[in-house]
Amino acid sequence: MTLTVNAFSANKAGMTGLDKEKIQKIISSNTSSNFQEYSSKQIHRIETRIKRKNELLSRLSQEEIAKAEAEMNLEAAHLEAQRDLTRVKVHIDMDAFFASVEMRDDPTLRSIPMGVGTDLMLGTSNYIARKFGVRSAMPGYMARKLCPELTIVKGDYRKYRKESLIIRKVFDEYDPNLKTGGLDEVYMDLTDYVAARKGPVSRKRIRYRGDCVCRLPLLSENDTINVGANTTDEVCKKCGKIRLCVEDMVDFGTTVEEIVNEIRFRVEQISGLTCSAGIASNGMLAKICSDINKPNGQFRLADDKETIIEFMRTLPIRKVSGIGAVTEAILKGIGVEKCGDLFEKRGIIKLLFKELAWHWFLRVALGVSQRGTSEETDNCIRHRKSISTERTFKPTIQLEKLLDTLHYLCAKLIESLGKCNILGGHVATLIIKLANFDRINRSQTVNYRINTVDNLYSMMEGLLRKEMKRGLKIRLLGVRLSKLEFLEKETEITKRESQKSLHEFLVPKKRLSTSTKNEDSDDLFSDQSTISPSDSEDNITEIPSTSSRSTIQCPICNRNFEYDENGKINSHIDECLNLEVITQIEETPPEVIKPINQAKLSSKIKSETKNNALKKKKSNSSRAPNGTRPLTNYFPVNLK
Repeated sequence: MTLTVNAFSANKAGMTGLDKEKIQKIISSNTSSNFQEYSSKQIHRIETRIKRKNELLSRLSQEEIAKAEAEMNLEAAHLEAQRDLTRVKVHIDMDAFFASVEMRDDPTLRSIPMGVGTDLMLGTSNYIARKFGVRSAMPGYMARKLCPELTIVKGDYRKYRKESLIIRKVFDEYDPNLKTGGLDEVYMDLTDYVAARKGPVSRKRIRYRGDCVCRLPLLSENDTINVGANTTDEVCKKCGKIRLCVEDMVDFGTTVEEIVNEIRFRVEQISGLTCSAGIASNGMLAKICSDINKPNGQFRLADDKETIIEFMRTLPIRKVSGIGAVTEAILKGIGVEKCGDLFEKRGIIKLLFKELAWHWFLRVALGVSQRGTSEETDNCIRHRKSISTERTFKPTIQLEKLLDTLHYLCAKLIESLGKCNILGGHVATLIIKLANFDRINRSQTVNYRINTVDNLYSMMEGLLRKEMKRGLKIRLLGVRLSKLEFLEKETEITKRESQKSLHEFLVPKKRLSTSTKNEDSDDLFSDQSTISPSDSEDNITEIPSTSSRSTIQCPICNRNFEYDENGKINSHIDECLNLEVITQIEETPPEVIKPINQAKLSSKIKSETKNNALKKKKSNSSRAPNGTRPLTNYFPVNLK
């Protein structure tokens, strides 16, 4: 099998029917020698991993495979017991968001191929450019080779963020507890809203036509105008031309399809931008569905088991969020092309991959999302292991420029924490891509919560300065936080942490540690630009840091001191304990901190520890499979 891990991918909406072979030739002929060398090494690593798995597969007996398959059948039955078909989950994704904002504001861009970004990297492209093979995460200079007429517009992320907030107000009316997956996508639970909808709703609609085309949406000659429409003229302040404003009313019914259509209608009315939606019984499925009728469309997957399993059976594995190029290559290397293959080869999958991987693959095959209120936001919060941001630039060795970029990335990352209900993390990682495309990770682990720009930047700056002593020429910097803490409704973790004794807080811990990544790791999920149940990085060269130092954290304000600053820490804690209110330096909602009662806390901690052990024992007890139709009826098994 010939690996195509770095080959052109046409999985983006609006890129069907392209001549991928022709596009790949253009890309290959314009690829630098550095990147070709990097790609060769990357492919070699993946081929080695595939070879090892196939060697292991060749040594497996039919008895071993049959036993693993039986175990997977039991696990599948347990997952089936978790399937919830009563919820109405919706994933809404703005259509080519950055490009659409620019085209709305500049009508001359609407009829030409254009992208947003720089010659170094594109953030997105419009649907006209996609017909040439131009897509996001592609260097701008490469995109011009595919489409010489391409216009590249520099992105204005403040404008995009502002637009996102405007659109968010519409979504909030339907689900105040929605989860965001970025500026341009949201996960919504419309179950309660649909149940409460008593009758049709009428909405005002305004469309425009005439010499001025600055305002959207435009009214075409084929569009209908409802009876009783009002028409007014106005002069555009931008172009000075006259436009005709046509105002009428539109009715939306009570079905979920009508309600989602209403949401998309309101987004277009308030912003002039279109979006697409997926409707399903869980968020994982809804996200897949939102891509089916892009742009400006929606798709609903019926909420019954048979339809869902059949839908997943024929779905290409790359369509699942979390399966990127590397994961796809490794799965294809063992004969897995469709999501149905994940179930058909379930015995092999269990024997070749670690538990986290095969368990997630089984969920994907069945179309069963995680259990819980935020089950579907796998891409944003609950099962996210890390959060990161990166920036690509011309290779440079100038430390000042690199530090400026690093500070920007730290600020951007910290700003994004609240949007994903993340309180902070305990492991900070500096990501470096060298001029030859090799990637280096430097990680620093601390026993306190990293949640401020200054804190994160000071850690990353030290790591970067150390690397720069080697005279490296860098083309990409990134910052990642892992070992995350989340803001949860019941905040049980926070409560338990607040009940720790002073002694527990003052036990020194090693602050810095990292290890070299095993190239044959089975944690496959974190291809670039994907989020999934693992925070490992494919194709990364990690170099262990060697320095370490012990720190002590103040239990009141989380400030850190060196372990040898004994007098200083004692004095500081005395000052903190004398404060009547300390919540100004906490992230959590304001509350008065009561005096610490060590005996009471110790008793409470022991009690909670015992209760937690009982809960864990109870949750691990076996569950009887429900009496549903056997899953093998849906997947013809052929493991020979």
